[in-house]
Amino acid sequence: MFCVQCEQTVRTPTTSGCAYAQGMCGKTAETSDLQDLLVAVLQGLSSWALIARGYDIIDAEIDAFAPRAFFSTLTNVNFDSARIVAYAREAIGYRESLASQCRLMDPAISNQHPLANLTLTSDAIDQLQIQAQQFALNSDKAEVGDDIHGLRLLCLYGLKGAAAYMEHAHVLGQSDTNIYADYHRIMAWLGTQPADMTTLLENAMGIGQDEFPRDGNPR
Repeated sequence: MFCVQCEQTVRTPTTSGCAYAQGMCGKTAETSDLQDLLVAVLQGLSSWALIARGYDIIDAEIDAFAPRAFFSTLTNVNFDSARIVAYAREAIGYRESLASQCRLMDPAISNQHPLANLTLTSDAIDQLQIQAQQFALNSDKAEVGDDIHGLRLLCLYGLKGAAAYMEHAHVLGQSDTNIYADYHRIMAWLGTQPADMTTLLENAMGIGQDEFPRDGNPR
């Protein structure tokens, strides 16, 4: 478990983040790890959603599902491990549907995104937790450094906030195809473990722009 997304996060002179059997918010390490796995699956789904848009394939059901599932990983939203796994399986089903539609348009299509074909290795939650460890948010922190790691998390957590707004808007009958497209773009990009500081900063600002555009009216 590694989580730093809420104000209750453990912070000491030597430690930043909850990395125990249970976080300060009450979330278990099991649920936290499975949420990391779900995020990785959703990043693969978004990579296909982007490709599909290139063929004018826009699935409103998938556009609504993706931020809803991502929203479930936000602090205190959903601590049900079984439901998190169910979201991951749903995401894989949607991803395969998009991939099939894209291949009908172009049989030679290839998606080079590192998470484009991510599968769950087991039906057992304890085994999925082991699989999830490779997607821990601090897995390469020592290599990329604090700044890049922090900017990635800024983008990730900012996009979770945007996903919350998107889900609330959807419940109220509102949607914006351009915002869904931008969500998929940033989500897929984060799955590539970006390490360019300028691009990370630009996308962090872009996430805020999606939530509050220049006309001053929140979307």
